[in-house]
Amino acid sequence: MSSSNSCESSARFTAPVYLDAAPLTSSRLTGIGRYTARLAIALAARTRLRLYLDRSELHPSPRLDWSHDQDLGRWARAVGRSPRSQLSPPAGSVGICSGTRNTTRRFDHEISIIHDLTPLFLPEVHVAATIRDFQRLAASTLLLADALIADSHATRADIELLTDVPPARIVVGRPGASLCVQRHLHPSAVSRRPEVGIMVATLEPRKNAAFLADWFFDSPVLPENAELWWVGSKGWLASKSDLGTRRSRGGRKLRLLGAVSDKELCRLYRTAGWMAYPSLYEGFGFPVLDALRHGVSVMCAGNSSLIEFEPAGVTFFDPLDPSSLDRCFERRRPAEDVIAPPHPLDEQFSWDRVVDLIASTAAGCSSRGETSVVSQCA
Repeated sequence: MSSSNSCESSARFTAPVYLDAAPLTSSRLTGIGRYTARLAIALAARTRLRLYLDRSELHPSPRLDWSHDQDLGRWARAVGRSPRSQLSPPAGSVGICSGTRNTTRRFDHEISIIHDLTPLFLPEVHVAATIRDFQRLAASTLLLADALIADSHATRADIELLTDVPPARIVVGRPGASLCVQRHLHPSAVSRRPEVGIMVATLEPRKNAAFLADWFFDSPVLPENAELWWVGSKGWLASKSDLGTRRSRGGRKLRLLGAVSDKELCRLYRTAGWMAYPSLYEGFGFPVLDALRHGVSVMCAGNSSLIEFEPAGVTFFDPLDPSSLDRCFERRRPAEDVIAPPHPLDEQFSWDRVVDLIASTAAGCSSRGETSVVSQCA
């Protein structure tokens, strides 16, 4: 998060804090689910965090591990099994929603985390129900929040363009890594393979799978023994055939690895020599940040929030032009070994800073619509 969007680290929580656990209940913890898990762990280090689900409060086991570097999927499942009681927040409580928020207010003060509005920009790559949910979100429910925290400057611009939320209510809090925050989950030595590329994403139309597969098999700049590893499960409006019917050509191989554990994903990042990320639109881009922090050379589409990774040394291409990806591949930087995940990028992308921002924003939400501290942090 840039200095223009950071708040003082001395910001403290003075009211009970509730986080919506709904994104943790997905069968596969990706995207918003991983964000919510990381945010919960970071918040719990600073305040007595409470979790809620619809009209229930969750009561996780006192033995629950709240450390960052563990398998988040297993952690989320443990949270989902927690005993529940009726939600009854005390006066002055702060509710934080990082998914599609409720259509009514449940807390005295409410903050919404906005990851992206891509269904409104690219409706052709989303199902009708999702488009309707986001239309309602933009038209009315976002206005219920006292403050919005956007994952990126691009997302903030989208909110200003597509909603009537006053700009003073919107701030940018760029999150930290989604994987290996403080240490490698796969600690053993791994040999880097420069011929191997990796793509980490749910298989859905916005991720531009067919473009990547066609480029991989047809590009003249890749070595003949190149491999492309696609990590992620199948999503909506997509099938494995979107990656083409070929799985190999000559010495080149496309491997569909599906969903993997966090430990295995750490190993894959530390093995791959490069990443190609041809997404058509992103609200942030966890795989790009995670790959960079694991030493992978990253090439990604030059659109939306992805261009905010430019200072990190990412090279950009046109996700509709394979020749631009060829040029990108030829000028990419070499992959590097990273002994421990902490990285210079942590100055820009930090969970502690997101928590600071939430704490300062919550302190300013003294009444619905009043966002004095938000303007200080903007």
